[in-house]
Amino acid sequence: MGMFLLKLLSWTLEALVVILSILLKIFTFFKNVVKEKVSSSKKNVVKKDYDKTLKSQKTVKRNIAPLWKERKWNKAGNTYNGFYRTQYGSYKGKIIERYQGLIQFYIFNPPKCLAQHSHFACFIPKEGKKYEIHFSTMAKTADEGILAIEKILTEAHQLLQKR
Repeated sequence: MGMFLLKLLSWTLEALVVILSILLKIFTFFKNVVKEKVSSSKKNVVKKDYDKTLKSQKTVKRNIAPLWKERKWNKAGNTYNGFYRTQYGSYKGKIIERYQGLIQFYIFNPPKCLAQHSHFACFIPKEGKKYEIHFSTMAKTADEGILAIEKILTEAHQLLQKR
């Protein structure tokens, strides 16, 4: 009787292995069929969208001009003169490129709201209404400094509006 049960168990396991391998083949077949249908329908949709886009597409060339030129700053030798521009106003500025990559930034008559900004201490009063601007990490280019100063000016005005 024990031998018979072992034989029966062995045949049952063999049958299960055969059934599982058949089920795996069927599953793989249907998975590939569904995958092909989905990918072919996606290709058609993408192709149609791409064709529509292609017809109305225009090439836009990247602006390679330096920011200081784009913002209409004038450069004479190692000195730039122009305006720091924000949506709240424009403020006269000056940038001097010194030796060994040192760049000094100035602003004339900055807005009063700047006094409320956390970076106000970086604006050091000089003669008249001229302020020298110091950075914790020095700007490597005039463009970098212009962007940083305009950001601070914009934030100062936004702080004023929140109050």
